[in-house]
Amino acid sequence: MGGGWPFASYAGAEVGEMVEGQDMGRLQKGLGRVVPAAVLTAEAEAAQIRARAEEEAVALRSEAQATRAQAERAGFEAGKQEGLAQVSALLLAARAQAGGSIDRAAADTAGFRFARLTAWDDPDFLPGGAKYLDLPGMAALSAPWPLWLAGEGAEPPPVVAAAYHAAGAPQALAVSAADESAREAAAVEWLSQ
Repeated sequence: MGGGWPFASYAGAEVGEMVEGQDMGRLQKGLGRVVPAAVLTAEAEAAQIRARAEEEAVALRSEAQATRAQAERAGFEAGKQEGLAQVSALLLAARAQAGGSIDRAAADTAGFRFARLTAWDDPDFLPGGAKYLDLPGMAALSAPWPLWLAGEGAEPPPVVAAAYHAAGAPQALAVSAADESAREAAAVEWLSQ
């Protein structure tokens, strides 16, 4: 059995066993042929690259999920603050009409102003809302009844402070400069007094 084909070099070799000779390779099951060592090395390298790529993909997916969860939390918090400001505007408008019928009111305006709205069809639009001192004007109509106010800074808007002072009830106005994460607990504490 000649002809340059090295049958003798792998005769009797088991499947998967290295065949003698430099860079010969392994005897493969089935056709009884020798796969060159270079091909085997390339396959092994490809398997390593694929394994590293899969590990990196898992890490990237995990990082993306964490980033998405963080973005959802941030969006939830932003939406919550916007919602609180909208509800606070409604609360202050209702308090202006109801007066003492509402014993205590807590409002977190988050600095909302009707004057900042740019379209008349905005869901927060209130006809005349900006014309008469905006949201601070509505808050001022709560005097002399107890009001906890946040989202306006460390000091109340001047019109609110003046209204409570003129009503002889400056102690009924509580202003919170707590950061956003602590406002809800501070409001609940004040309401439960």
